[in-house]
Formats: sequence, structure tokens, C-alpha cells
Amino acid sequence: MAGQTKFPAAKDSHTGADPFGFQPVTDLLATQLLSAVSSSATVLPVNSVSGWNARGFAVIRDADPDSLILPEIVTYTSTPAGQFAGVTRGVGSTAKAWPAGSIVELNPVSRHHDDLAAAIVAMQQTYLCDLQDTGGQSIPNNAVTALTWDTELSDPQGMHTGSGSVITMPVSGIYVFHAQVQWDAGVTGTRHMMITNNAIGGYIGYVSMPANLAASNIVQCVTPAVRVGAGTVATAYVYQDSGGSVSVGKGANAGRFTAVFLGGYT
Repeated sequence: MAGQTKFPAAKDSHTGADPFGFQPVTDLLATQLLSAVSSSATVLPVNSVSGWNARGFAVIRDADPDSLILPEIVTYTSTPAGQFAGVTRGVGSTAKAWPAGSIVELNPVSRHHDDLAAAIVAMQQTYLCDLQDTGGQSIPNNAVTALTWDTELSDPQGMHTGSGSVITMPVSGIYVFHAQVQWDAGVTGTRHMMITNNAIGGYIGYVSMPANLAASNIVQCVTPAVRVGAGTVATAYVYQDSGGSVSVGKGANAGRFTAVFLGGYT
């Protein structure tokens, strides 16, 4: 449904910032201008801002209920000391000069609908990056090594580039990460795998185990869920101390690295 009339694909449909209209709407909320304002005034002095949202929409109209003067829609960004401040005039309407006593009221406007629809679209947006390494990778002894990924099984938002190591988060929120590798057989040392986020100290996921004494392959996986910021990156690392290089799987046993956005905008 994204992109249809009144159902925009973006988080905000008209300002490029956080939605003004996606807020509580109080019925029959109104006040009056204390003094006349010009068509370019960005501060509106009023009788009271009690009950109004700290930022949002307002409609200015003539105090005469029979007036033929068309109302004006405005947005405001704050309500300090009995006034609307940071006002943008003529939003979807024409900016006008208004006399003292003009009514300023909260009426739902099309932007409320647009913002609500856009927020629903944003919540439904899938941010998924699912990577695979089909060629395998040789892991040197006693060195924390970033895994690289040569195949993008799914990456509609472009969270991964080429055969790089990192997944970049497009929006802030809660993500589930999953990393998985299969080590070649070996009986000495330990095997470790971890996931990091560059904005969080330490590991967001970690698993370790001794080499399999039966000399069979070892599969390791780690699946943390954490809240991270937009623009931060996640990386999967491995480490082993067998005394020599050990390879991680390829082909049918290829490693995987996945990030899935669950929600939680900031």
C-alpha cells in the first residue's frame, strides 16, 4: 500500500522531520490570539496553551462563525509562556494576517492522517540483511578475525556492500542478529565466535567451546537481540588457538550472518 494516495512510504509525509500529526488529539481544544499577527509571524501569543501538545498543528480562523475567510493551518514546535513558537505559516493553506481574538483551535487535518499512515508504513518496513560466505575462509592461529561475506541472500535496504564484513543499521531500534560458522575438524585448542556493534563496548554476542575431541566439524552460532543506533555497524568475528590455521565452512556448510529489525524507533 505504500505510495498510494494518503498512504505515504516515508515516515513523515510533509516536513522531512518527525511527524507533527502522529500525536494525541484533544477534542474541542481552542484558544484565542491575544494580539494581531502578520502573515509572516512565527510566534502566536494566545490566551492559553493548556492541554496542547508541545509541538503539532493548529488551525487559525476568524472569531465570527459566519465569516467567509478561509482558515489557515500552521505547525508549531514549542509552547513557551503562553504562545505558540517556531510557527510555520500556511501549511497546506494560505498564510494570512489575523486580528486579536481570532480562534486558534486543534482540528484534525489531513496531515494527521498522513503521519499516522506513514508511521504504520514505517512499522511495517522490513529491514533485513541475510549474508552467506560460499568460499570459506582460513582463520589464522591466535588472531581475532572478521568474517567476510560474498553472497547477499537478501538485502533490500543495502545494509551490506560487496564482500565486506559489516552490516550497517539503517534506522535505530531493536535488531536480532545471527551468526553461524562451521569449523573444519580439529582436536586442539578452542573455537570462538562473537558479534560486535561499533557503538557498544565489548561483544553483543559471544560463544566459545573446545575443539571436538572426536575430530568432527564444529558448528557455532550466536543470536543476540539488542537495541542499536542508526548508522552503527555489526561485525561477526572468530578466533581459534589450535596452533595453525583452521578453515570455516563453505558450500553447503557456508557461514551465515543475518540482521533483522524488530522495531523501536527513536
